[in-house]
Amino acid sequence: MRSRYFSFLLALLAILPIRVYGRENPIWLVIGADKLQEAVAPLLVYRRSEGFDVHVSAPPVKQALATLGKQPNYIVLLGDDELSEEPVQGSLVKGERRTLYRWQATQPEGFVSDAIFGDMDGDEIPDIPVGRLPGRTPEAVAQIANKIVRYENRPVTLDTLRFPVWAGNPAYGDHFQANMASNLLRQTLHMQAPVWADLDLVMGNATDPLSAVPAKHVDLFHESLAKGGGLFTGLMGHGGSDVFYSMPVGRKWVDYHSSKTKRIVGKVPASPAIIFACDCGNFAHPNGSLAESLLAAPGGPAAVIAATTQSHPLPNYYSSICWLQELKRRPSDRLGDLWVATQKAGYKKRDALVEMVLANIEGKLEAKLDTPRIRKDHLLLYGLLGDPATRLKQPLPLEATFEREGDQWRWTVTSPRGGVDWLQIAHRTPPPLLKPKAAGLSEEASMALYREAVVALRFQQLEWVNSPTSWTGLAEHRRGTLRLVVQKAGRLHVATLEMKE
Repeated sequence: MRSRYFSFLLALLAILPIRVYGRENPIWLVIGADKLQEAVAPLLVYRRSEGFDVHVSAPPVKQALATLGKQPNYIVLLGDDELSEEPVQGSLVKGERRTLYRWQATQPEGFVSDAIFGDMDGDEIPDIPVGRLPGRTPEAVAQIANKIVRYENRPVTLDTLRFPVWAGNPAYGDHFQANMASNLLRQTLHMQAPVWADLDLVMGNATDPLSAVPAKHVDLFHESLAKGGGLFTGLMGHGGSDVFYSMPVGRKWVDYHSSKTKRIVGKVPASPAIIFACDCGNFAHPNGSLAESLLAAPGGPAAVIAATTQSHPLPNYYSSICWLQELKRRPSDRLGDLWVATQKAGYKKRDALVEMVLANIEGKLEAKLDTPRIRKDHLLLYGLLGDPATRLKQPLPLEATFEREGDQWRWTVTSPRGGVDWLQIAHRTPPPLLKPKAAGLSEEASMALYREAVVALRFQQLEWVNSPTSWTGLAEHRRGTLRLVVQKAGRLHVATLEMKE
């Protein structure tokens, strides 16, 4: 029997005001045991208040979809795939087991996939996003659900415009190749990230100024989460089911293990994270995964996208590029929509030079690597832990004009104007060419060099106006990017101008 509390919350669903999206409200389908449905009742109420057509169902997944009788927009699975403890009655929601195309003999023969449940037309390409709240008890699932609601109601700040990326050492080749990889990543982020983004990078290459002090990488990651995690947090590198590898130091690696998530200092949920690395999202592992540990931490990400098995660097590269491109296109600010669009775009993307470099970089078991098969697996082996309907706090466009006046630029905000809380004018110089870090620097000198390099990647404030009444001004003409930001009704609006000589 369902509790009276749960029945009361379900009754609320029927009377709460609905925010109308269009002709039909998006369908949000939750699949899990009764006790787990009770545990996420506040999230059900919240989604209903947003205007979603909320449905709940018991597993198995395919039967729940057949019973629904129409295509949902989002699917949320409640519970774990494998349990090392006594499970709640009927709480297991099994992911589908798939055969993995292998390029190394040591790889597992299969992987678990939730994404396949989002394939609505049988072509093994997800059409809708699928997420999982992987708690092993009703209390654990409730904690994740409440964390999602808290994140979405978190006040917006300028941190939203920050893109933090922790890039581990690829460990392919020598120091020269590692330097090339670091420089390529920075250049790619500058080219592909939205123009308004503040880049916040930690690099796993010892000679890169942005490598800071390797022993402090975990603290820097936690510091970033405590600020809010930016628009999203990216981790790129190597990994295992419960660990992300940053960089080698001597014979050991600086790593981020699941146990270290207990040291996360923030208490407010951070933005969602994407981990482009092997295994970190393997929710079917009996001992859990790094993604699950991050999701369970109160100050950790509100959702985590990560691979459930070994992933290949070629489709990882395509997905990372397409993720940034989809953020700029902005057809939706829901995490799952962006991820499905990213995966589809990455599946189609081709770059002959990139494929020449990355296709065989980790080896092959056949005379010719079957890259189409690798790309097809990639669509299904990444899992989204959390709610795919989670809204990223993306800024909205700000309507503004820019006109050259001698050695200055006249900027004018045309909309929005009324009810604006504040206006910020900021500038960022062109991306600097960072010189390799000298050997033998002290920790203090290395951290000072790191902070200096990070500042060069961010916008620097020129002016801040609370409750502005004037909507025009002058900024000195200089190379780089001018950025205008206003906050209104809990959302940021951004306009940029790339200034060229």
